Amino acid sequence: IKFQGITLAHLYEPLINNNYDNQFVMKFNKLMKSLQNLIAQIIPHRSEKEINLILIQIISSAMMPVLLPEMFRDFAGISFSEGKTRRKYIEQIIRCCINNGFQEASDLSPIQ
Repeated sequence: IKFQGITLAHLYEPLINNNYDNQFVMKFNKLMKSLQNLIAQIIPHRSEKEINLILIQIISSAMMPVLLPEMFRDFAGISFSEGKTRRKYIEQIIRCCINNGFQEASDLSPIQ
């Protein structure tokens, strides 16, 4: 979240060339597995599929401002160009999931 350009460079192959066979994707999947294991300790009552869906939602929500930092400027008056703003936004997503989603999302069902 600190260095937008580096994030974009790492995502170039998957985004532009639809190439997911590279070092970044392998390391990203390894990170996701580590996060999955961590979250499974926090919410052991959730299935692996439910945890995966929660992680995908968090990562997807966090990536949009990194990839398109000015997308919401006209709508919400927020620019995500600065790392401090992105960090605050991502921390809010995580707090929301921990305080609400992890504990109370009893209707959460995995996408088939």
